[in-house]
Parts: sequence; structure tokens; C-alpha cells
Amino acid sequence: MSNHILVAPYSSPVGILLIGTFDDHLVLCDWKYRKQRDQIDHRLTQYFNASLEYKKTRFHQTIFQQLEDYFNKGLKKFTIPILLAGTNFQKDVWNTLLDLEYGEVISYGALSRSVINKKQ
Repeated sequence: MSNHILVAPYSSPVGILLIGTFDDHLVLCDWKYRKQRDQIDHRLTQYFNASLEYKKTRFHQTIFQQLEDYFNKGLKKFTIPILLAGTNFQKDVWNTLLDLEYGEVISYGALSRSVINKKQ
């Protein structure tokens, strides 16, 4: 297991994203410029007991290509392996969001009900 989260910037049509990988899994896809950048990065490094290293890899290229295809409306479902870093509740919410179909919209209330129903 690596002790680095490898991070590379991706210039999307809607802003610069930071793409972070850890052991060939996506662990970070977030805006480069945001108020909580330091807190999010700290949470990730603590969660994975790893440091951030700015280094673009072949895996980043795969992620970038899928993002390009998505933004060009050619990709509707990502196939990148993901490691979620959060509480059990956060992971439940994120997994529910990952189950949404392309273009599907859900309210926060419906999302909450769906997470609660999955736990029962």
C-alpha cells in the first residue's frame, strides 16, 4: 500500500479539479480553489495515513479521459474504482448518489429517505 495520495490538476469546462489517487483508486475529485481545500486535504491524508504528492500518473490519464468523454456527452457511467473516505453515514450517502442514473435528479429529502430505507 502506498503512503502517498497522488494529485494532479484537471482543467474541466467548469473549473480546475484536483484528482487524487491512492492505490489505483480515485479518492479525490474536487475543486482546486475552494475555502475548505486545506481541511479536505487534511482529512484525506489522515484517513489514508498518507501525504499528498503532486504527480500525474497513467491512472490519472485514464480518469482524465473519462472526464473528457463525460464533458463531451459521450460517457454516462464512470468505471473508475473509488475509495470513499468518510464516516459510515457519508459513505452511505455517496454510494446512494453513485447509484443514480445519468441525468437523474434527487432532492435532499429523497436522498435521506433512500439512505434510511437502505439501512432498514
